[in-house]
Amino acid sequence: MRCFDQAAAAFGWSQRKPQPGAMRAGEWLIGWGCASAAYHASIGASTARVSLTPQGNVRVETAAHDIGTGAYTIIAMTAADRLGVDVSNVTVEIGDSDLPPAGLAAGVDAYASVCNVVAKACNGIRDHIARGAVRDNDSAFSGSDPAALRLVHASLRGTTGESEPIAKAVGRLGGIIEVYAENVPPGAPKDGAQKLYHGQVAMARGSELNDEIRYSFGAQFVEVRVHARTREIRVPRAVGAFAAGTIVNPVTAQSQLRSRRAHWRASSMAKRQMSNCCPSDQGSAPYQS
Repeated sequence: MRCFDQAAAAFGWSQRKPQPGAMRAGEWLIGWGCASAAYHASIGASTARVSLTPQGNVRVETAAHDIGTGAYTIIAMTAADRLGVDVSNVTVEIGDSDLPPAGLAAGVDAYASVCNVVAKACNGIRDHIARGAVRDNDSAFSGSDPAALRLVHASLRGTTGESEPIAKAVGRLGGIIEVYAENVPPGAPKDGAQKLYHGQVAMARGSELNDEIRYSFGAQFVEVRVHARTREIRVPRAVGAFAAGTIVNPVTAQSQLRSRRAHWRASSMAKRQMSNCCPSDQGSAPYQS
């Protein structure tokens, strides 16, 4: 209920007057409404190849697609975060069937599918670097626990302040480090990676899992105004709060949430208008949005 509590407070729901016609602004009748928003949290099998040079340059290769929703950016941000480099040092190559296969750019599952496998490949690179550092007797990390080492700000760092540049950490392994990774999430077919190589999608849909249900959730609050004489409809404001899991890129996440809310608002008003002008007794097909 945190979504409803936060959205209601931001909207001012406590000031609502539930009696019909009780809220007005001149000739405008005002109504407030709320609704829940839910969408299954799905994730598909994906594969990726990631490489890191001693200069801190990263290349990510996966046959995902960017249909304009920011896949290039979010994949680069994921790799940069896991490997401790700047986003400008990451090159993302997608949209080519010669690359390791990935799932669909549909159903709001592409980011979860692709970013998880990219993170898995990056973790593999970190593991290679960490193991090399603890085996080197001349390293500041000699004898340390490799699982405790992290790549941060273009350097390899330990838990007690020891650090070395990424050029040295990668260079001791002989040059470029490349890792190929496959991620088949729980609930997806076990041969999900093999299916990808045959052009088949392997999904774990949040609404169809055997032992759990996974959904993102939201609360929507809307103010609608109707002119008492002309019946003109206006929607001057809407507030939403969402529990959408890990947000990698706040800019694209806000764009998704706001654009979908605008779509639903326009769609609902269009349906009402079409049903008024095209009554079913005239044989007209119902309007579909």
